[in-house]
Amino acid sequence: MKRNLSALMILLLSFFSACAPKVWQTSSNVSPSSYAVLQTPAIERSVGKLRRLVLLPVKHEMKQILSKREPEQKNYKVFTGAIASSVRELLVNTKGYDVVPMDLYEDMLPEKLYLSREQVQTRTALLLKWAASSADGEDPPRDVSNAVSALGRPLNADGLLIIQGYSKDNTAMAVLTILTASLTWPLLLASNDFAVRADIYEVSTGKIVWRASWKDIDDMWALPSDVITRRLFGSLEPAIPKAITKPLEDRKGAVNESKNSPP
Repeated sequence: MKRNLSALMILLLSFFSACAPKVWQTSSNVSPSSYAVLQTPAIERSVGKLRRLVLLPVKHEMKQILSKREPEQKNYKVFTGAIASSVRELLVNTKGYDVVPMDLYEDMLPEKLYLSREQVQTRTALLLKWAASSADGEDPPRDVSNAVSALGRPLNADGLLIIQGYSKDNTAMAVLTILTASLTWPLLLASNDFAVRADIYEVSTGKIVWRASWKDIDDMWALPSDVITRRLFGSLEPAIPKAITKPLEDRKGAVNESKNSPP
């Protein structure tokens, strides 16, 4: 019994220690694609050079493994839409980025991207998968870098921002329940696994240059969207000021700067 209780305490401590977001940023030089710098900024930037970001649709996957609870699919679009909105508000108003949702171009395909809707979805799925499975700083395969270029360059983007997450029953807690002769059933019934991550792809190279991930045993997805956003993006450096940049000549098919670009 003492051994089982010790195992329970170790697992619970590991759960609570994992509540802080994990953040990684490249140490390599980062290059913009949409502008040239007119003067050296007062504060050197890295990821902040990617001031024009295209935000791909937020993805949230519900995985019901042990319980028979029905996911609230009706709230899915409301939730993901709220996340996208709060991310754009924070990055534009606080961090100084120009964030353009990919959804704005939904009715313009394939004229703007020279891709069909299905091709856009396929490439987006590829980038989501690579972001979730790749190691920090790992060089992407050619199909991934080509997908970044295909989605980002026609929209005159410096970077692609993807956000994804999942909610599922806590399988670790289920195993612990078995090991402790069902002593932890109340914890199992009250807990789920929740995770969210954000990755920024550099359009010029196709590489991921910044990422943040957050796992928690609390019902993260019940939190206000702005709380999730601040936890994920709080450490992201501000964008290089627009005042010291000069837009490059738009590529064929590129979309001009949005009217809501920050100064």
